[in-house]
Amino acid sequence: MESDKPQIRTETKYNVTSCYFCSEFLDNSDFKSHLDKCKNALQRCPRECLAYIQRKNMEQHLAVCPKKLNDIVITDHDDEYYILEQNITLLRSALHEEIRQRHRLIADVGALRKTFAEDSENHAIEIDTFQKKLSDLSRQCKEVKEWRKELRILLDRFAQDLEFRNDATLNFEILFCEKDKTISKLNTLECEVESLKNEQERLNSSMTSAATSNDSFDPSYYRSIHSLERTRLVPERCRRCTFLEWKLSEALVELRQMKNIVYETEVKCEKSKSKVIDAHKLCAQAKQELVDLQTHLTAEKNMRSILNCDGHLIWRIEQFGTKLKDSKENDITLKSPIFSNKQYGYALRLDVVLNGLGKWKGRNMLAGLMVIPGEWDALLRWPCKLKADIILRNQSGDSANISKTIVVKRQDGTYEQNQYIFISHRTIQNEIFLKNDCIFLEVLVHDS
Repeated sequence: MESDKPQIRTETKYNVTSCYFCSEFLDNSDFKSHLDKCKNALQRCPRECLAYIQRKNMEQHLAVCPKKLNDIVITDHDDEYYILEQNITLLRSALHEEIRQRHRLIADVGALRKTFAEDSENHAIEIDTFQKKLSDLSRQCKEVKEWRKELRILLDRFAQDLEFRNDATLNFEILFCEKDKTISKLNTLECEVESLKNEQERLNSSMTSAATSNDSFDPSYYRSIHSLERTRLVPERCRRCTFLEWKLSEALVELRQMKNIVYETEVKCEKSKSKVIDAHKLCAQAKQELVDLQTHLTAEKNMRSILNCDGHLIWRIEQFGTKLKDSKENDITLKSPIFSNKQYGYALRLDVVLNGLGKWKGRNMLAGLMVIPGEWDALLRWPCKLKADIILRNQSGDSANISKTIVVKRQDGTYEQNQYIFISHRTIQNEIFLKNDCIFLEVLVHDS
């Protein structure tokens, strides 16, 4: 494939050179005349002492030359030979200097080409990264819109569940009132049955006392009267007892049905209550995540040119009191903006539970550093192990911050729950850490 590429050949023509002796840049046409006048050019001693002296120092050398002028016999032929030899030497030196300058210039041009190619490649990578971030931002905006739609649906369901709960509560109250009425009716029927029993006992006792007190009565007469009286009262009492027993059985059946309805209603109310509580918690968590996401999107829109890729995060948590109250009621988790330990590194996020979890719940704030799935996970080393400091910043200007070290471990790129550090509410609510109802949490990831 490389042999198919066209080969580029570059030819450079130099119109400027530099003097080897004084380093002055000259045109090629003026180089020879400059050598004849250059004060730093070397000249051979005319007295043949075998010394080469700069032209500007020749008079000083002649004054101290070991050979006197009378000892030198100069001919025109020797002078011409000397001048020719000097010119050849100068030309050679100038040629070497030109070759050296040419090689240096070629090396500089090659370095510039290489730098330009690297810069072009880096700019292309940055442009691709920026385009990917823009596409991710647009995708996140679409997800936020879809998530808002889902949240509206959940809120509608929550409203329906709440309406159903109110209706169930109203039905329960109606059934409870009917239950009380039925119980009062049963009590009335029981009282009537007791009164009938008492009346029957009273009649029996009166008849017995009358029989025992008057022995002169004819027993047959007494028996006839008693039989007539019993014949007259028994059917009426039997009918009344039968009616009362039927009413009592009907009331008991109705009472059982009412108890079943009340039990089923209580079960439905309990289920509805748990669903309402779960929906309320889910709604509160969704609202908090929506607020955090809108805050992060606004921050990313305002600071799009700034990429947090140095493993350093400072997170401002506002409305601490309100968020702490929501966390106590609905177990809300706050999530920081996403950052990285280095460029093209692991995607990190700080999760904070203001009211705590488990045995720390109600007394401490929990904070944990999470390694979440990122764009460059396929190019990173797994498992990873990161060490970081989570710092509660002092807002009074002193250096007395609260710092705790945490170790984050991940086997692969999948999301996992991590360990937490805890800070007590009593410490956080100190005026040096909590000011204007906000706190600052800082994360410093150590160099791996």
